[in-house]
Amino acid sequence: MTYNVTRINAHKTSLTLAGTLSLLSIISAVLGGISLLFGNDVHTSFNFFFTISGSGVLFNSLMLVITPLLTFVMTYLAALVFCFLFNVVTQYTGGLSIVLTKSDDL
Repeated sequence: MTYNVTRINAHKTSLTLAGTLSLLSIISAVLGGISLLFGNDVHTSFNFFFTISGSGVLFNSLMLVITPLLTFVMTYLAALVFCFLFNVVTQYTGGLSIVLTKSDDL
């Protein structure tokens, strides 16, 4: 059976993608924080449309805290723009076609 995706809910899609990437960023920040507590040299930076980078224990600690928030905000905005553009383009192209088949395994 063929289905066409002609519209994406921008808010829910953006929220889901931003939440998922933020969760990964939180896991990375926790691991970086543990490494920083053990005295390892941790390099932290944020690279997503713009770059924030620096050095020092205070800067690295601050970045470990704010990077998940920055990741959430920037991913949400990027996904929101993508969904908006997708919804505009599908008016002219008809959207994505997906072919689904029923599996007997379930």
